[in-house]
Amino acid sequence: MLLGDQTMTILTVHAVPEAVHRALCARAARHGRSAEAEARAILQDTVAPDLHAGQAADESKEASKGLKALLAAAPLDGIALDRPRDLGREAGQSSRA
Repeated sequence: MLLGDQTMTILTVHAVPEAVHRALCARAARHGRSAEAEARAILQDTVAPDLHAGQAADESKEASKGLKALLAAAPLDGIALDRPRDLGREAGQSSRA
């Protein structure tokens, strides 16, 4: 079976206990889909993260970049990021009189 650019295969599951089938049907009804679509969603949610572990690792590396690196790569044309030097009290001075 072909869906978009992905090749699909057929999976048949035998000897599913009746109680499990009823629970699957009930869950499918709550999500507004068929039992078959619900089973596909469960499989995809459970198995697909393992398939995309490499992609997740790359995204994790990107997310762990420092703020400075992210700002340097951001499209900030026309936005002034300079701020005036803080001329407040000297370091170590208390604000209490």
